[in-house]
Amino acid sequence: MEGGVPCGIITDRDIILRCVAEGGDPLLVTADAIMSRGVETIRSEDGVYEAAQKMRRAQVRRLAVVDESGNALGIVSFDDVFDLLSEELGSLREVLQGRRNQKLSAVA
Repeated sequence: MEGGVPCGIITDRDIILRCVAEGGDPLLVTADAIMSRGVETIRSEDGVYEAAQKMRRAQVRRLAVVDESGNALGIVSFDDVFDLLSEELGSLREVLQGRRNQKLSAVA
């Protein structure tokens, strides 16, 4: 972070590819040396759909969540988005199945 604004991100993949695979010692290598620069961000008020689209377009699995000033608030991952959408689809399925059962009961 530089002045509260994210300037890089480190993932497990970065540690493996930029440190371990190159023979580096994870206890000695600095974050600055292995982080991915040019962090993709999303505003805290943006929705899940925007997050999924941005991840797809940028080909990343994590977005830094920022406020209106660009200050980091947290991180949202592909797994977070996937889990939420899976729950929503499950809920929608239950609603649709309930309506279908109601229609079948009305016909019988």
